[in-house]
Amino acid sequence: MSSIADPAIVAVTGATGRQGGAATRALIGAGRKVRALTRRPESPSARELAALGADVVRCDLGDRESIRNALQGASGLYLTTTPYESGVDEEERQAKSAIDIAREAGIRHVVYGSVASADQPTGVAHFESKGRIEEYLTTSGIPLTTVLRPTFFMDMFLDDAFRHAIARRSIEFVIRPETRIAMIAVDDIAAFAAHAFAHPDAIAGHVIDLAGDYPSMMELASVLSEALQQEIVYRQVDESQLAADVRPKAGTQRWLEDVGWQVDPKALEGYGVPLTDLREWAVSHREKLLSAAN
Repeated sequence: MSSIADPAIVAVTGATGRQGGAATRALIGAGRKVRALTRRPESPSARELAALGADVVRCDLGDRESIRNALQGASGLYLTTTPYESGVDEEERQAKSAIDIAREAGIRHVVYGSVASADQPTGVAHFESKGRIEEYLTTSGIPLTTVLRPTFFMDMFLDDAFRHAIARRSIEFVIRPETRIAMIAVDDIAAFAAHAFAHPDAIAGHVIDLAGDYPSMMELASVLSEALQQEIVYRQVDESQLAADVRPKAGTQRWLEDVGWQVDPKALEGYGVPLTDLREWAVSHREKLLSAAN
């Protein structure tokens, strides 16, 4: 890899994950050169990204030298990390290492995929750790920074925990049926990331809460029923009945019920990035949802 930064190259962490993969595809679609960083470059997901034109590079965010090698010559970084593998402390350490090395490598623009309300005292550990990462990034000395704060991923309904519930013709949370949750399609997060890198000076310093819809649990069940053309009911369950692998976890769901994200999709219209509402998302993912329901 060249040590001279190529203004067209954007490195993407977690490129074989849900958010990183969507960002990689969106950036390629926008004509950018993408360096897809992953611990598993031999995986089917990595091979799919390579077939689209991504330069797939092995990178372990737990290894500073690995990060240093992966960022050499890039000018942009889309940074996303997860607390679900090694915990929030390790996620924070990895993110800060990536930010440090991005600065040392001369990365001009970092876009960070955080979470809505990361700057609030929510008591949700992985929200507050992302808030600390945000603060570290914005004071890092990197010339341009943008923070994207997504809400609940609509695409989570394709995860195994929800697929199993849909197979039973239900959606299950511990929250009340009338509770509303702000939601965003992962492809919309990716579209905002591509927009940020396309307009770096205009969007530098922006912290953007992302939501495309704000349905109640009853409305959620109705939309899924309509898309699947079969009745899906909402069931409020006790915490002990909640699937072990469901996200968000029960504690986060309680916060969503008591406080929740206050994000108005209309407030995002000025960016010119189209947003997907839940009905549009469900229709476009109907085949995948049907495979879970049947």
